[in-house]
Parts: sequence; C-alpha cells; structure tokens
Amino acid sequence: MGFGAGVNFLNTCRLWCDTAPASATLYYLACELHPFAHGDQQRLLQQFPELAAFSAPLLAACPDHTAGVHQLTLRFDNHTVMLTLLYGDASSTLEVLLGDMPGFTVDAWFLDGFSPKVNPTLWQQPMLQLLRRCSHKATTLSTYSVSTTLRSALKAAGFAYEKRRGFTGKRHMLVAHLAGDAHTTATLPRTVCIIGGGLAGCSTAHALAASGWQVTLVEKADTLASAGSGNLQAVLHCKPGTAHSADNDFNLHAYLHASRHYDSLLQRGLPWQRCGMLHVGTDNEQVRRFARIHQSGRFNEAILQPVDANAASALAGVALAHPCLYFPLSGWLSPARLCHFYTDHPRITVHCSVGAEKLQRTANSWEIGCTNGNSLHADAVILCNAGDLFDFPHCRHLPLICN
Repeated sequence: MGFGAGVNFLNTCRLWCDTAPASATLYYLACELHPFAHGDQQRLLQQFPELAAFSAPLLAACPDHTAGVHQLTLRFDNHTVMLTLLYGDASSTLEVLLGDMPGFTVDAWFLDGFSPKVNPTLWQQPMLQLLRRCSHKATTLSTYSVSTTLRSALKAAGFAYEKRRGFTGKRHMLVAHLAGDAHTTATLPRTVCIIGGGLAGCSTAHALAASGWQVTLVEKADTLASAGSGNLQAVLHCKPGTAHSADNDFNLHAYLHASRHYDSLLQRGLPWQRCGMLHVGTDNEQVRRFARIHQSGRFNEAILQPVDANAASALAGVALAHPCLYFPLSGWLSPARLCHFYTDHPRITVHCSVGAEKLQRTANSWEIGCTNGNSLHADAVILCNAGDLFDFPHCRHLPLICN
C-alpha cells in the first residue's frame, strides 16, 4: 500500500534477485494515489546508489500518471518482475481488482507506514477484510506503524500481530499473520486449449504460458495470423477521448500497456519500431477536436502532442500541409512475426491445419473434437476465432457482431 518513489519495491527486487531462482517470477502489486513526477522520483532514487541497477529499469518503464492500472514487465539480469501499479485510491481500486478474483492470494503485505490519522481509510475494516480474503496461512503483513488504532483493527480483521524492533530510528514496527486456520486456496486449472491462431489467440497463449499454464493452440489454417491478423504491417495507435468513460479509459490503458509491452519484447528480439505516429488534421473540425483533446488535461506530452505543419513535416520527413496530433509511443510491427514470437515457448504446442469442430464438457475437463479425427483435452477452453465462434452451439446466443 503506497508505492511512493518505489524504494520498498526496489529493495524487494534486490532481495529477490539475490535469493530466488532465475526461473521464478516476482509479482508485485502497489497502489499510489499521488504518484511522483518522473523528475522528482529520479532525484529521490539518486539518494540510493546501491539500488541504481534496479532503479534505472524502473525509471525507464515507469508510466505516466494516468489513473488506473499499469502493468510493467521488468528484467534484472535473468530475473523477471511483474509490477502492477494502481494509480488511484487504494480502497476502491483494490476492491475492484481483487474483490471478485477467486483463488488470488498474496504472500506478503507491505502496509503504508504513515499513521492511521494521516490516511485513515487504509486501516478501516473493509480494507483489512479484503487483505484477509486475499491471504493464506503463510502470508505475512508488516507495517511501520504500531498505533493502538491499527493493532485493534488488525485483531478485529482476524490477524495476530507482534511488535518487533523498528528501523531507521523507529523503536518498533508491526508484523502480523492470519490467526487460526486460514482458508485453503482453490486449485486452479493449469491446461488450456486456445482455438484461433491470430493475434488474440497467440497473445493469450503467450500470457498464460508465461504464468505456468500448458497451452495447446489450434488453428484451422496452414499458418498463424492468416485471417484478420494477416496484414503485413500493423500500427499501434490510440483513439483519445476528452471525457472519462469505460471505453475511453480502456482504450488509453490498452495503448499504454501495449507500447510498454512491445518495448520489453524489443529487448528479446521482436522487430518493433516505436517511431511515433502523426494523425493529420485535414479539416478545421479535426483541428478543433485536436485542441479539445489537448485542453482536456487527460494526456501529458508523453502520450500526445499537438504539432503545427512545420513540426509535423520534420517528424515525418516529408512535407505536410496540416497540423497534426503526434503520438510518441506509437509504432508498427508485423502481426505474423509477433504471433510466431508469442508462440515460441516451451509450454505452447501449436497445431495448424487442424480445426476444432466440437466442444464437450466431461466430468473433469473439456474435450475438443478436431477435424483430423483426434481429440484434445484441457481444463479450460478459450475461443479466439472471431466469427467462427458461432460454429459452436454453446456460443450462438452471444451478441457478437461480425463485420
């Protein structure tokens, strides 16, 4: 709770890299209502030269201050760290993210070090009950604060606590764990069959394999990315809106995540070109819309910048007669190469020229009947086959629009 400049996070990364095997991944979730400006964060972290090897990748990847969820993949030598930053009020963002996520548990909670008088909502029962629901019998909780209010709240939420010697001049700190018998984490499925070998199917396969799932991907065509994902070149761009809405916020966060994600894959050999993109204002109404977007205050210059025709021409390398909206984080790549990059993983098995024609739920798994006469079995099935979804009776009730 409370990411601040990231000092706790960086110390955790250093300890992780010193003690954990390279095959393990650290998942770190943090909330921050008032993120540091990038320059301020950089100046603060310069006071910790012993963390320089860890702070440099963080500063390079740290997102802008757009409210919502930002996920960063950081690599320190051979170790991988997945950092999820929630910019906003911890009580509401955590409840939305974790409240209905079955089986999700946390191994260690680092609670905000400030007094409950300074930030009282973090110490109230709804928040502590959420922490309890997402804890297991070995989960630890630690905090700089030892106030009576906090100790009483932890006890009421079902935690047993003890005082320990503090640090950096603080006499005491608190550590806690669940009192009594903790709940047993449900066993989650670990094998999945993905039907459809386009960008949706391949990116889903990649994410699940990276999380430890055994993935079978079925594609009816002779090669991956053969239908809607078969364009020779794809451009990453954003459709900015002037108001907060579910659609606008989702589009923005998907864009920011994709740009960071492709940047991280570039270091692993993906030919991603982050060259930026210019949206040309060809009429007065478009130019006025660009001005409204810029004046909305929703986007800083790392996301978009209005530029005149001269500046746009310099960026493009060709003469442009109109002002533009410039997106520095945009770029292009080959969808087919991305699909093959995603599926080049030891936990992914790809079957091309094999269609899935029947889905049937058995007592313990799904059975997928294939056009080659074979059957596949998996704990879960994910359909990423666009309009072919309607080939399965289970899906014909869905309000899918096929263009």
